Amino acid sequence: MKSLQVVQISDSIPVSRIVSLGDSGIYRLYGQDFRFVEQVLFNDIDAESFAIETRTTILATLPFPRSDLQDILVLSSRSTMTERSLVRPSLRGGSVEGLTRLVQRFTKMLLQTPGSDIFAPDAGGGLYDLVGQVVSSTAASDLVARHNLSVSRTAEQIQALQARSDRYVPAAERLLGAEVLTVDFDRNTSTLRSRVRLRSAAGEALLNLATD
Repeated sequence: MKSLQVVQISDSIPVSRIVSLGDSGIYRLYGQDFRFVEQVLFNDIDAESFAIETRTTILATLPFPRSDLQDILVLSSRSTMTERSLVRPSLRGGSVEGLTRLVQRFTKMLLQTPGSDIFAPDAGGGLYDLVGQVVSSTAASDLVARHNLSVSRTAEQIQALQARSDRYVPAAERLLGAEVLTVDFDRNTSTLRSRVRLRSAAGEALLNLATD
């Protein structure tokens, strides 16, 4: 089955080294395989320009001084559904099916706030409600618990919907379970990061989630 695409799954390619090319603001990034790179971000800001130089190097222009650089994210157009894969909103249109459709459905349901859908008021994992909350040092464990509850709630809801469906659900889209592999709260950035494994009847996918 197919659905309208609203999320994009891309692999994050590790960068091993960054070298300045004079005073031009252009830098050479080194990594393992940059052949399918479609986006380079510095501190979550798009590079002013970038070009794939070789399989292992990219030339990119920093949008700010090198001293302000804290994070580099190089995204590939290909996805391996592993710990390197990131789920992001997408406005490209098109359609998705199979395991990608299951990932998209789980992500949407996980973020949905219960009560936001008048036709299904109980639907939603409620993870989006955690965004922007002020968390004390003593409340971090409660935040982790709420995250885990959101994941289990979402899995149960999708499984119940699929069990009631009269239509055939392909094996790759039939959810067998969701397992939280890791979840950590960074007090310095107020970011909750987790890895969730989705198991379908035809394979597995890993979700890397970050909630600020």
